[in-house]
Amino acid sequence: MLEFKGCWLEVKLEAQSPMIHFQANKGHPGVTVRASEVKPKLDKFLIRKLQKRDGIQNVEQIKKKYSSFFIDSTHNALNYKMKMEMGQHQQSSLIDLSSGKKYKYELYYGNLGKEGDEKKMGVLSNPSVLIFCVIADLRILIQEYIIEFFIVTNFGAMQNKGFGSFLPNSCKYASVLKTEQEKEIAEYLLEDIVDSMKNRRNCKKSCYSICFNEIRQNSRENKNADYVEMFKEINRFYKLVKSGYCFQGKYIESYIHKYMHQKNIGNETEWMEQQGLSFVRNKSDCMTALKTGQKKDWKYVRAMLGTSEKLDGAVKVSSFDKEIERVSSPIYFKVIKNVVFIVAREIPEKIYGLEYRFWNRDAHKEGRLKTPDEFDIDEFLEKYVDYYNNLLKNKNSGIKGKREVEVVKCVTISELQ
Repeated sequence: MLEFKGCWLEVKLEAQSPMIHFQANKGHPGVTVRASEVKPKLDKFLIRKLQKRDGIQNVEQIKKKYSSFFIDSTHNALNYKMKMEMGQHQQSSLIDLSSGKKYKYELYYGNLGKEGDEKKMGVLSNPSVLIFCVIADLRILIQEYIIEFFIVTNFGAMQNKGFGSFLPNSCKYASVLKTEQEKEIAEYLLEDIVDSMKNRRNCKKSCYSICFNEIRQNSRENKNADYVEMFKEINRFYKLVKSGYCFQGKYIESYIHKYMHQKNIGNETEWMEQQGLSFVRNKSDCMTALKTGQKKDWKYVRAMLGTSEKLDGAVKVSSFDKEIERVSSPIYFKVIKNVVFIVAREIPEKIYGLEYRFWNRDAHKEGRLKTPDEFDIDEFLEKYVDYYNNLLKNKNSGIKGKREVEVVKCVTISELQ
């Protein structure tokens, strides 16, 4: 465990994946994760630990009980200071996320249509986190959970997809994770999800993994090539689950559409075709459903895996509830050493049965469609992993020589409470 020296704590970090930084396109050699992003997340994480330890869900009650921990009674900011520091001989490695066929990060679309300084860069940096705290009990809390915090948290843009992962050097994890280390990380990830859940139904939570070879540290080019391979797998796994994917000219329908078809629920792609809002890319399954009339209960099912402002190119989507305009994907990727961990976070309850507006400005048409009233993300991800692995084994799928997804740890919520 890391310990304070007087009122100071230093946590040396090692980048586990590129971070997409808003200033990386400036080319500054010292750009790294910002304290203004890390501290609020750490504050929230530590408050949840206090809530769990004391059995108090109300944050205001926590603030009254631990009033000295907080800057004031109005904000949820804890009373310590933080800054990020790059060593005198350290520089950030900047990575072009979009140019060059060899090292293209297929998952990142933020640079489409952008040129020169407009393009965002990836950053690999190994900063130190310096924390100054004069409150003894708060120091104990910080040093107890600071390592766990970095193990479960990503930073920067597209952090849900595995970008912006850091690991404290003091973890001493092997360059190729051992089985017990994988299980320890999986338990931390699952515990963090359960601690942040509002509706703690006693369901089964699982953590999955995709294992790679050791990340080569001997050159930036080799390291970058290894990360590109990781994010190709993340991209493939995520596209197949949400939007479908083309392999060697063969289109594979998104799994969420297949999954909801089994429940006799049609999806937004079929519905948009029916309404004349857009033309579907996957004619076979969608048109069969439309012609037979089998799928009459249309829902905006892709929203269960995160919402976006656009669907299928020309169609724009917006919620009538401004408080929940943008919903992140509950499927969360964490890169540590040679392993990509995958877990399912809680879907906000507000999104269930929520009405969205779809409109195509070019076609001068619009319509309204609601999201499903319920969705079991844990059952869904479990079934998808089985489907995905079987797809990899199928010689006719066009996907060859790819890594299967494994179950690292499976627990019920009651075991983690």
